[in-house]
Amino acid sequence: MQSGPFVSWISALVAWIVVGALLYGIGSLVARWLGPARDESAGPIVRFWLGWSATLGLLQLWHFALPIDGRVYLLLASLGACGLFLHRAALLDGLRRAVTTPHGAFGLGAVAFVTACAAALALRRPCNPDSCLYHINTIRWFEQHPIVPGLGNVHFRLAFNHSYYLYASLFDVGPLRGHGEHLPNGLLLLGILGPACLLLPRIVDLRRREPNSSYLTVAVAGVLADFLLGCNLSSPTADVAVATSDAALILLAIGPVIDGEQLTPFRLRSIGVIAIAALIAKPTTLIVAGPFLLYAAAEVWRRDRGRETWGRTVGTLAIAAVALVVPWLVRGAVLSGFPLWPSELVDVGLPWRIRAGLGHRELLYERAFARFRADADFTTDYSWVRHWLSLEWRENREFLLPAATLLVAGSVAAVLAFRQRRGLAMARAALPAAAALVVWWLLAPDPRFAIPLIWCAASLAALFMLELTPWKEEVAGRAARTLLALALVAGAFTEPWRISLSFARSFEAPGPEQFQVGRLGSGESVHVFRGCCLDPPCVVFEDPANIYLRRPGDFSSGFCAGAGCSR
Repeated sequence: MQSGPFVSWISALVAWIVVGALLYGIGSLVARWLGPARDESAGPIVRFWLGWSATLGLLQLWHFALPIDGRVYLLLASLGACGLFLHRAALLDGLRRAVTTPHGAFGLGAVAFVTACAAALALRRPCNPDSCLYHINTIRWFEQHPIVPGLGNVHFRLAFNHSYYLYASLFDVGPLRGHGEHLPNGLLLLGILGPACLLLPRIVDLRRREPNSSYLTVAVAGVLADFLLGCNLSSPTADVAVATSDAALILLAIGPVIDGEQLTPFRLRSIGVIAIAALIAKPTTLIVAGPFLLYAAAEVWRRDRGRETWGRTVGTLAIAAVALVVPWLVRGAVLSGFPLWPSELVDVGLPWRIRAGLGHRELLYERAFARFRADADFTTDYSWVRHWLSLEWRENREFLLPAATLLVAGSVAAVLAFRQRRGLAMARAALPAAAALVVWWLLAPDPRFAIPLIWCAASLAALFMLELTPWKEEVAGRAARTLLALALVAGAFTEPWRISLSFARSFEAPGPEQFQVGRLGSGESVHVFRGCCLDPPCVVFEDPANIYLRRPGDFSSGFCAGAGCSR
């Protein structure tokens, strides 16, 4: 992309505005289908994340026939424009309030400022080491070809069935082709940071009481601000999708409870759809999605048991599960021969399947990596805990500060509740957070899979403590909540990173590429990974002579391992 000063920055902004508007419009259509009550509004978090969820489902189906290229925008633009048109009255009303009230204008200005800075930061080089290994290569396979059978034979990590990369491929089109990897995570972060910026002027206005969910939203967004300043903003890693969708699910599931309100059937349906989509985006989202979805279902069941709305909710979620999960399982089978790869529990006997045993070895590696162990054979005992703690206790933002806050604030809240002999209805919100922490510890105790969750637990403990504290003046309680939320935002800027904003730079390349030229067993020339390989076809960790095209000369036909497998 040849560009002058500011062109790349403006291109990033335009891409986020266009794709964000389409996702919001599609989410508005899905929200209408989910059926909110007549007096119930679906906020921006609900609409954006419902649109993202539905788009993942559409892209899965599209990719069975066509690559994720510019043509997919014909479909997305039609649906997005329809949703925006049907929701136009509420959009215009919100825009009118934003430009005519001080709070609205300040919030809109905060959104614009954060978006502009994020676009400048997204121009930096993708520096996650896995971006050169398979992130960018996956996006370019999806952008250049329909789904390729046996793609995991070329590089087993290309068989990771993360639908996030279908979404990421949306940005690698038109003038952004070759640079689209810089942009997908920025839009997901803005899906949380944007609504938090709109709430910011309201929580700093101490003259009026704000619901606890507003403070929690700003606090969780403050934690996600770390990603704007770190390596993964411009690197297309699905871990950011895990963190942001986790944050959305947490806020939607417990927000009404900590405000003393009831969780509605529409809210449950929205949580269910987003949770299912987050699961297919990257399955580690199950750590948070499972407990919080079950908690939301229990809250609605406790109030609406036996009503006709419950039947509609179950039916709606069943449709969403079939529409999202069934194509995802088929994609897994096409990419690797195993619907749940790297698990090899289900082998459908396809001729292009990855060789047996490789998936099991990868699962052992992932399990060991999450526990910071070099030897995967010893992860069944808990001798690794000492090593894990020796590394993590120094990570202030990831572990030490939230753990200390949880311990101190939780203890004080328990003492206050005991002394006042007072129950706290909002304390129910701690149940899914506690359950998710247990699941995280048992399955994959890597902090990158639980940063919003860990800070959510700490923030809830602090909110419980503040709720039970007998303030002489009500404004003091509001000020304490505001300081809590702003402290988490400020914490993103206290690490020893050099924050450098340049709006005039161009997209920085992830390379330099490091590969050598080799040949497949069927004779085609390919790149062989030697440190960084971005464009397909690129063979990693395998001898290319053992890999064959199913139809010679046609890279879309798929790959298989071993002589004679293509017949």
